[in-house]
Amino acid sequence: MTALHSALSVQLVAGLLMFAQTGCADDTGNTTDNESTTPGRVPGSEQAECAPDDVCDPGLVCASGLCVTLPDGTTTAASSELVFTLNWSAPEDLDLVVELPNGERIDSDNPTTENGWLVRDEIRGGRDVEERIRIVAPQQGTYVYWAVNFGGDLPISATLTGNATADSRHEEQISLPPVSGSESEHFVLIVEYPPRRRTSDDPVE
Repeated sequence: MTALHSALSVQLVAGLLMFAQTGCADDTGNTTDNESTTPGRVPGSEQAECAPDDVCDPGLVCASGLCVTLPDGTTTAASSELVFTLNWSAPEDLDLVVELPNGERIDSDNPTTENGWLVRDEIRGGRDVEERIRIVAPQQGTYVYWAVNFGGDLPISATLTGNATADSRHEEQISLPPVSGSESEHFVLIVEYPPRRRTSDDPVE
């Protein structure tokens, strides 16, 4: 483990990612399918759709296709591991999903990546059920995480957590409707490595 990995700085975004509809206006002023139908959703503004290379307004970041608000300040993590958990008590199959900065996902369909894996996949539900995803030596960037009601027979209340250490734990109470494939709110966790400090061993420029 390098000193770089042990000096993570983590920002947590508790904002709900509300997905906007899109459309575009023709010459008559009517709205077609490519323009935002929500007033005020100008490019780069909060909750506006974005692509990874797009620039959001100051204080916003493009995550899971939307410009979302960053919180004030950061929390320093003394760990080089991220842990995401989903807890519920019901006879339903829920799935935990984490999208990595490079676009890869860790979930029941893709349980393992180069440095992350789904520790446990619960398909039967029950009492005090937990799914967990661990990522070691996490790369810098934005991690998006959410839950999916895979079974869909019952409305479910659950707890969704993302954290790097106990001091940077971020917990949300979520609800999923009784629809197979329905998703919870999406949340983001941003990992930033601080600049490395110069030492006496560094060459003189």
